[in-house]
Amino acid sequence: MSRLAFRSPESSPITVDPMPVTNNHHIILEATIKPVGYNEYNKTTIEEQGSNLRKLRQSGKDIFEMNEARKVQSGNTLLYQTTETYGTAISIEKIVEQMSGADLTLRVNFHRPGIHSNTTCMELSSDILNRLMATAADTNGHKIAELRVKAEQSATTPRHGAMYVAVSMRGTQHYLSHIDYKIIDKYDEMYHESK
Repeated sequence: MSRLAFRSPESSPITVDPMPVTNNHHIILEATIKPVGYNEYNKTTIEEQGSNLRKLRQSGKDIFEMNEARKVQSGNTLLYQTTETYGTAISIEKIVEQMSGADLTLRVNFHRPGIHSNTTCMELSSDILNRLMATAADTNGHKIAELRVKAEQSATTPRHGAMYVAVSMRGTQHYLSHIDYKIIDKYDEMYHESK
């Protein structure tokens, strides 16, 4: 029987950068394919959607980057507000046009800090964006859509909270302005990692 000798090298051949630890909350917008059932899967369609997704992500630029959110508390209600306004790289009209033609949708994610924390995700479809653009602006010039989990559409205090997507008009086009996330503190606490 021969013996195996294990030696550890002086330096590791692969350098691994640890994930940056952040204590901040973020809102992240993602363009993605509308989910379909197995029987509706079509390889050609998927390839076209992949191409359209790449185009949308490239033309959207800062819309699809993490946007830090600051927390404001009023009583037992928490409001997380994006700290940066979104740019004008792509209009909502252009986003809707690209999404509708390729069966794409947007996911709005509220990312909580901590490895074991939960992310809240809601859909922002082209239908919602079309209805949003057709509404009247508020006193600040924003048109706002409220997003909720489907099962909590009529709840007075939704367990998963609600997201508010604001767009504003510049010239003849609409542009994403900011996104807020509102939730009751006791529910929000459940989704953060326990310490």
